[in-house]
Amino acid sequence: MKMIRSVLILLTLFLAAGATAEAGKLFARELGTASPIYNLVQQEVRSHVIIRNRLAVTHVDETFRNDHPYELEGFYVFELPDGARADGLWMWVDGERIRFVVKRLEEAKQIYDSLKQEGVGDPAILETMSANRFQLRIFPIRPGEERRIEIEYFHELPVNRDGTLRYTYPLNMSGYQSAPLQRIALRVELAMDAPITSSKTNFDDRPTMLSRTDVSDRRQLLDLEHENLLIEEDFALTFALEGWSDSLFVLTHTETGTSDSSFFMLWFPDTIDVSQDVKTDFIFAIDASGSMTGLRQGMVMTAMANIMARLLPSDRCHILLFNGDILHFPSDTGMIFANITARMTASTFLQLKYTPRGITDYEAVLKAIGRLALRPEANKRCIFITDGLPNRGATDAGELATHLRVGTHTVCFYPITIFTERLELLHDLAGMTGGRLCALEQGMDFDDALRRTTFSFENTLVQDALLEYPAGVADIFPATSLLVTNPAAMTGTGRFLSPVRDSCTFSYRPQGFSVRHRATRPLLLREDTTELVQVARLWASKRIDQLLARLRDVEDSTEIREAVIRLSEKYNLLTPFTAFIAHREVDPGDANAVGEIAAARDLELEQNYPNPFNPATTIRFFIPSRSSGDSRVRICIYDALGRLVRTLADRDYAPGTHSLVWDGRDDAGIALPSGTYFCVLTRGGLQRSITMTLLK
Repeated sequence: MKMIRSVLILLTLFLAAGATAEAGKLFARELGTASPIYNLVQQEVRSHVIIRNRLAVTHVDETFRNDHPYELEGFYVFELPDGARADGLWMWVDGERIRFVVKRLEEAKQIYDSLKQEGVGDPAILETMSANRFQLRIFPIRPGEERRIEIEYFHELPVNRDGTLRYTYPLNMSGYQSAPLQRIALRVELAMDAPITSSKTNFDDRPTMLSRTDVSDRRQLLDLEHENLLIEEDFALTFALEGWSDSLFVLTHTETGTSDSSFFMLWFPDTIDVSQDVKTDFIFAIDASGSMTGLRQGMVMTAMANIMARLLPSDRCHILLFNGDILHFPSDTGMIFANITARMTASTFLQLKYTPRGITDYEAVLKAIGRLALRPEANKRCIFITDGLPNRGATDAGELATHLRVGTHTVCFYPITIFTERLELLHDLAGMTGGRLCALEQGMDFDDALRRTTFSFENTLVQDALLEYPAGVADIFPATSLLVTNPAAMTGTGRFLSPVRDSCTFSYRPQGFSVRHRATRPLLLREDTTELVQVARLWASKRIDQLLARLRDVEDSTEIREAVIRLSEKYNLLTPFTAFIAHREVDPGDANAVGEIAAARDLELEQNYPNPFNPATTIRFFIPSRSSGDSRVRICIYDALGRLVRTLADRDYAPGTHSLVWDGRDDAGIALPSGTYFCVLTRGGLQRSITMTLLK
C-alpha cells in the first residue's frame, strides 16, 4: 500500500481538480467545491523522532497559514514507509491541543460532516485512502489563520547487509513554496542496546544547522535547527551498531493494567557465507506506452542511468521495452554482464529505441521474464518502470505474481512509478515477491529516492526461512517466512504473559544453495519494559495485517472486520474500517493522550487465532475494571446445534487481558469432529460470542 520510502511522504490527491501535492505540504479548497486548490504556507516544523534499535517513532508537528481571503477546508494526504502505522493525531485550536479518538469509519465521517456543515467544533478527521496512503481533512481554516497539526507514526527501519540502518525525514520544500520556513526544529533521539557507530547525516557539513550530542556510546541526540530557511533536501540519517553481527536485541512493553506483554526483537544473524561475489540478474521492464513521453521519458532515462551505474561487474542485465509489443536488449533471451561496455550499449539502445507509443500490458512483459536465461544461483530482481495501470491483459496481483516464479525461484519485483496515483496493484506485487515500491513525484530528489529503493539490492535472497520461538510466547509474527530478502536483519514480534528465559532459532537456505543455515540465541523477555507503547502496537499492526489479508484473499467476514476494529480501538491504530476524529467537543473521557491506550473499554471477546484451526486455538478476552453486577466469568463452547460441549472457564478474573487455549476436545477429553463451534463469554448481564471453525 505505498510509495515505499523510509520517510513520511506527504502527497495530496485531488482527482476532480487534477492536482497532486508534494512532500510535506497542506493544500486546501473552498467548502463544497472541487477547485481551485490553494497552497497553504508552511511556517514551522517541530518534530521529534525516537529510534530504539530498529523501531522508529516519528512525531510530526507542523504549522501552516492560510494567506488567501477565503475560508478553506484543508487536505493533508501522506504516504507512510513500508509497514508503517499511523497511531496519533492532534490538532491545535485557539491555543488548545485537541486530542483524538478512534471511531468506526462511518461514525467518524458522520461526526466530521455534521460539525463541518454546522460550522462548529473545528473538526479534523484522519482516514485511510488506500494501502499506506492517508488523508487528513481540517475545517475551517479561516483567512489569515494558522493551523497547527500533529501526526504520529512508527515503522521498522530498513537495514543493509552490513548492518547499516537508515532513517529519512521529509524537509524538501522545492516546487511548493518560495517563502522560507520561520523555524525548523527536528530532534532525532537514538537509544540503542549496543554502541552506536558510523552515525552520519547529509547535514554533517553544516554545523550551524545540525548539532550532535553524545549522551553515551548508546544514546545520541541530533538537533537540526534553523530560522528563515528554505530547505530543498530531505534529512537522511544512517548508522550502525557495534558488534551487530550475530546479535539479538529485544524491546518489550506491558500494557497498563494487565499482565499481558508484547515484544519486538531484532536479530542480526551471522553474515551468510555464499561467496565473495554475490550474483544478481537484473531485468529492466520499462513502460513504453504513449503516456510515457515528455518529462516521463526524461525521468526514465535518468532513473536507468542512476541504477545501471550501481550495478556490479558480476551482475547481469536485460532490458524489456513494452507497449503491447516487447523490444529486447539484448535481442534474444540472454543476459549480459553489467560491465562498462554493456552499460554504454544499453544507454545507446534506450536513446535509439525508446519511443513511447501504444498501450500498457503487464501480463505480456512478466511472461517474457519467465523466458529469460536467468542463473539459478543468482538473486533475481525486476526493475519495473511505469506511469499507470495496464489497459490490456491480467490485472490481478496474484495472477501476475505467478509469472515472477522462474522454476523454484522468485523474481523480486521493484516497481518505480512516475506520477502514478493508483499504486495498490504494484505494491501488492512488490509485497508478494519481496520487492520494494518507489513512487517518483515532481520536486523529489530522484537520485535519493532511487538510492533508497536499491538499498536492499545487495542483500542475498533466502528461502525456506523459519523462526522458532520458546514456549510461553504466543501470537508470533512472523512464525514462518518462505521468502526473506534481507537475512542480515530478522525481526519478530509476539505476546507473552510471563517472563521467558529460553532460546529462539532462525534457520534458512540461501537461494541457489542446498545447505541450510541454523543459528540459536537466548530470547530473554524480562518483566521490566520500555515506555514505548509502539512495541505493543507493532504487534497489533501485524495481527491487523493478517486479518486484512484474510479478508482480501480468503473470505469477507463481518467477524474479521469487527476484530480489526477492536484492535484499532484498543491500540490507537488507523485501519480501513476506522478513523481518527478530533474536534472541540470531544469527550475527554474517551480522549487518547500521547502514548496511552484508552482505558474506557467494555467486556471484549476477541476472534480466536488461528481460525480455522487444528488442533488448538487461542481465545483472548478483556475484563474491564468496572463491575457489571456478578463478576464471575463463564466461557463455554457450543456446537452447531447449540449443545454445550466444553466449559473452558467458570471463575472470577482480574481486570485486564487474558487468554485460554481450546484443544478442540469436549469436557470428557474426546476430540471433536470438524465443524462450526461457538464460544460464548458471559459476565454478569453481559454476553459476547464468536464463531470458530475446527478443520481437520
